[in-house]
Amino acid sequence: MVGCLLAFAGPVVGQVSVGLTFRVQAHYPDGRPVLDLQPYEVVIAQDGVRCPVVDMERVGWPLKVVLLLDDSVWMQGYLVHLRNSLRGFVDALPSGAEVAVVTMSYRPDDLLQFTTDRDAVGQQLSEYLVKQFARASSASALRETLEALYRTDAEGPVIAVVAGDGPDPAFGPEELRETVERVLELGATVDTLALRPPSERPPDGLALRFTEMTNGWSRRIGRPSPAVGNLLREMGETIARRAGDGPNHYLVSCEPQRDALAAELFGVAVLREGVEVRVNGQLFRSAGP
Repeated sequence: MVGCLLAFAGPVVGQVSVGLTFRVQAHYPDGRPVLDLQPYEVVIAQDGVRCPVVDMERVGWPLKVVLLLDDSVWMQGYLVHLRNSLRGFVDALPSGAEVAVVTMSYRPDDLLQFTTDRDAVGQQLSEYLVKQFARASSASALRETLEALYRTDAEGPVIAVVAGDGPDPAFGPEELRETVERVLELGATVDTLALRPPSERPPDGLALRFTEMTNGWSRRIGRPSPAVGNLLREMGETIARRAGDGPNHYLVSCEPQRDALAAELFGVAVLREGVEVRVNGQLFRSAGP
């Protein structure tokens, strides 16, 4: 197999006695994690010079899933379908997943409250209501959720967005830059079910753009329909498939060629055909044969 050098400029996880440590994830195109990656399949280079891999360990963090719900007036037509179907999304998540429910009219200015109690989450979802005078912004809610996740020290969280996801004119370049940085720092994946108000077809907003950037799951639906339930369950099943069975992160340590702080670039390659690789949260696709 031939891999390609996947160069990126960004921080490593840490500097330990054996050298530098990177967090690496690898997935097959269908979303299944690679659980048998070997040290000889990982290549790390510093400014184009190969660094010996001295240690690699497969580790796991609890899967944290934030269900980010649009509760603005635009969701009025979808209310019945959502209340009937949201529990199906939660039930499709893998056992042990920690779930937090956030509505867009609520601003998570403190640590998110995660729980593994499916009944407690179901009770929260049964109380989901559309606020008649609310005008939610999925862009702002996504940014604030990422900030709350950062304060929670989450590793590789999933944000499942169920929203109208129209553009937000108030979301400028600086807000976008900061949001991208948080996505990469956390190694987050954004999955989006875009529900369009029946009377409007707004252009796509940032949730779908971040879904594309993080190789997440996305679907669009243009009118209220029982199909909402099928899509919510599909999103939950996709998250479960990506999580796999057991730890799916690798901590890879290498011996740097020289002072790591003076390096311009580190590159990572995985010598396995067709896999997708995340290095400290940043997504790359490996070369084919």
